[in-house]
Amino acid sequence: MRRIQFFILFLLIACLIQATDNVEVLRTTRVGGETHFNANENRDGVTIEYQNGYDNNGVGTGGTASFICAARFTSDELSSYYDDYEITKVNVHIRSADYSQMQIRIWEGGSYGNPGSLVYSQYVTNYIVVGGWTELIISNPVTLNSGNEYWIGYAIELTGDHPCSVDSGPMVSNKGGWLYYNGSWDTLDDLGLNYNWCIQGILEFQTFSNSAPVVSNVFAQQRGDGSYKVDVYYNVYDADGDELNIMMQVSDDDGTTWDMSCNLTSGDIGEGIYSGNGKHIVWNVGAEHPNMQGDDFRFKITAEDGYTGGPGTVTDIDGNVYQTMIIGDQEWMIENLKVTHYNDGTPIPNVTGANTWTNLSTGAYCYYDNDPANADTYGALYNWYAVDDARGLAPEGWHIPSDEEIKELEMYLGMSQSQANSTGYRGTNEGSKLAGGYDLWSNGDLRNDPEFGSSGFSFLPGGY
Repeated sequence: MRRIQFFILFLLIACLIQATDNVEVLRTTRVGGETHFNANENRDGVTIEYQNGYDNNGVGTGGTASFICAARFTSDELSSYYDDYEITKVNVHIRSADYSQMQIRIWEGGSYGNPGSLVYSQYVTNYIVVGGWTELIISNPVTLNSGNEYWIGYAIELTGDHPCSVDSGPMVSNKGGWLYYNGSWDTLDDLGLNYNWCIQGILEFQTFSNSAPVVSNVFAQQRGDGSYKVDVYYNVYDADGDELNIMMQVSDDDGTTWDMSCNLTSGDIGEGIYSGNGKHIVWNVGAEHPNMQGDDFRFKITAEDGYTGGPGTVTDIDGNVYQTMIIGDQEWMIENLKVTHYNDGTPIPNVTGANTWTNLSTGAYCYYDNDPANADTYGALYNWYAVDDARGLAPEGWHIPSDEEIKELEMYLGMSQSQANSTGYRGTNEGSKLAGGYDLWSNGDLRNDPEFGSSGFSFLPGGY
């Protein structure tokens, strides 16, 4: 989920201007336009900033000095993100290498002229890309607590020149450019420098770690009382204590296939099961498969984590409610999208003709086999124009996953980095872990894998 930025470098002639209190700015003759707070929401998170782009300007003293540079974000800017979002990254631009030490800092609970309590600091001296933007990952993300101001910035020990990058201005009043120097906090415009620091904060929706359940000690035995019932015992453990969904599969050919039906069951199976030893399932095999005999029966118990983390559901603009769950450090919808309107309420055209669909250059959707009854299982099918439409297809606060995010999911389930980076068939049984809807899949290695459906992601088959 890295934010990629492209910059065009212009060669400009600069001059040095003396400023109040011996703070100087190296600047160009470019005239500054309007600046304001900006919250750019995209699939990589929310970028909060005041700066309007690095303008080949740098602030310093020309010698040694200790600066703390910060941007101030108040409840006016952050009210939409309180409690649900956290600061996960800070992006900074440093003009030159004239510093000996640098530390990223985040403060909470401040006010005008006072940043509040320091809640995060991290030395980043050796990670800065001089002359460009550097993305710095916050090792312990800072949750935005309701009502608090947050100041984001850095402390830097200057050794000369003017390394602290600014934009072309003008400074966003009382917010875009705070400087601690010689024992006090001042705004840059108070010092005669009408600019904003090149500082960005990255906000992301909070995610929660979750552990997968573990099944062990599966044992099955047929009763000798003539009832032909089979007692199946197992242990299951979930470190988070979450509600589990327990499924059973049966093979009558010593594990070669696992497609024997086992529907007449009772006991510790299905939804609402919790961790414990000696869990017990009763299968009435005599009623389901009369006269069935053999010595090659095998039983497989699978536990799906019912934990849905965060809000647990998300609702689209049409009012459809989807279940969500946490896998690793990501929250995923575990149902396919079936919305028929963009987020601004505009209807998405439903196109059913194959030739028309092929020749489209605008957004559209259809249903599997053009049958609306398939929506509840497969969701709707969208062309790329609908996915990429600026009006938004995903529910508010959600986004279409990037390739890097999908790789993160695959690697959490067992792939190596090199496997995730490759194309074609790759990994081991991660596809089986991601799959769901056992009866929808053809009999084969994917469906018959012992870890089928274990992630809870519920990836479904489709096509022809």
